[in-house]
Amino acid sequence: MPGKHWGSRQGADRDRDGEHCARIAFRISRRKESWWANDLSYCDLRTLYGRESRLRARDYGKRANFLAGCCGYRPWIKNSGETMRVLTVVHSLGIGGIEVTLLRSLPYLRRLGVEIGVACAGEPGALSDSFVAEGATIHRLPRGANRMLSALPIREIVERFEYHLVHSMLGYNAGSHVIGAQLAGRPCLVSFHGPRKTLQTLGISRRSLKAAALRPWLAINSHIILKRARLVIGHSEANLDQFYPDWRRRPDLFRVLTNGIEFPRIEGTKTDNRTFLGLPADVPVFLHVGNFSPPKNHSELLQIFREIRKHEPRSILVLVGDGPRRVVIEAEASRMGLDDFVVFAGQRRDTERFFAAADVFLFPSFSEGYGNVLIEAQAAALPVVASDIPAHREAVASPQHQFLYRLGDIKSAAELALRQLAMARSRSNPWVEQSKKIVSIRNSIETMAGRLADIYRGVLFGDQHAFRPSDA
Repeated sequence: MPGKHWGSRQGADRDRDGEHCARIAFRISRRKESWWANDLSYCDLRTLYGRESRLRARDYGKRANFLAGCCGYRPWIKNSGETMRVLTVVHSLGIGGIEVTLLRSLPYLRRLGVEIGVACAGEPGALSDSFVAEGATIHRLPRGANRMLSALPIREIVERFEYHLVHSMLGYNAGSHVIGAQLAGRPCLVSFHGPRKTLQTLGISRRSLKAAALRPWLAINSHIILKRARLVIGHSEANLDQFYPDWRRRPDLFRVLTNGIEFPRIEGTKTDNRTFLGLPADVPVFLHVGNFSPPKNHSELLQIFREIRKHEPRSILVLVGDGPRRVVIEAEASRMGLDDFVVFAGQRRDTERFFAAADVFLFPSFSEGYGNVLIEAQAAALPVVASDIPAHREAVASPQHQFLYRLGDIKSAAELALRQLAMARSRSNPWVEQSKKIVSIRNSIETMAGRLADIYRGVLFGDQHAFRPSDA
């Protein structure tokens, strides 16, 4: 083992002994000898080499684990009946689409033999207590300007808590997690939940230093993911199209796993929910749910609503969510004279009440990974009008594709919203119930958790347990 004897011939010979021992053990693992499959015995590793060595047997095991992990073999887990321990990496535990979906899938994953640990940076978020209540272990990653340094904490967490694989949900920022998993000899999966980051979606000036650093940063991470990740999961085809346009030619590396949601339970009538939320009972209510960030396109949303009010002057627009651009949008609504007709509801956990109280759901995003909130709106039997982008064509059920509008076409969007409102009033909108049935089957959280567990099992135990892309 290098260190005390580093640089000496004796030390180099011993290091080669350990490397050779690890490689022999790795070759045996490929033949799937029973002792290897059942237990990783460091003593057996040393005996296998045929002579005593002053290298520590533990070092042999680490080397063998590393070699096996890089090539897809799994000496650290005994059999397919064992609980799979997965370290999931997320940005934070705030109320976001990724975090909420993961939280809701935990009970189903646990029933399927998957134990989840969560690694995240920053202070405890709003969902931290909920994750702990569901039995998840939370690990804190250090925050810093150089995110590649998080590879070392990932390695330490994996080795200390004996996780079997790492699943990073940070997409384009997952390079360091792939490296950390590989250093620990574990496979790493990378999920893409959102669109490719651009200067427009990040709200960064083209002339700033951040803009100069963004392109090489994305290129480095993409290279690491393509070369070192065991699987790349897109939660929509649009995600993978943006990351790697030729992904369909690499079925060994890429999978599509449609997002799942826990369908909102609607209680009470529309009038009851409006009373509870303090909304007028006799006016058209248009709803938007989403954080105040550039991709959500709130400016265009206000323009659409202003056009709607030319025909329905008593209408109100309810905006649920919070974020860095909320102050900007509030000022813009004031300049447009919409102060009395736009309700800023803030961050809420009872969004199902808003779905029950609204007449039409508006979603004009110019960039989305999938659009979970569109699934929730359809599951609540709420008519939708959304921008015609690839992710929305996957999220919106086909019966309501007729209500997708071209970005920037304010008049067309307003006309579609008014048509949805009129059809809802006359109850002549069968596409709403059709969409509800489609998403209730396609996008259930239980279905998604089952497919995710299949993916984990396929990575850890081989092709006989592998996820079938046709199931997506």
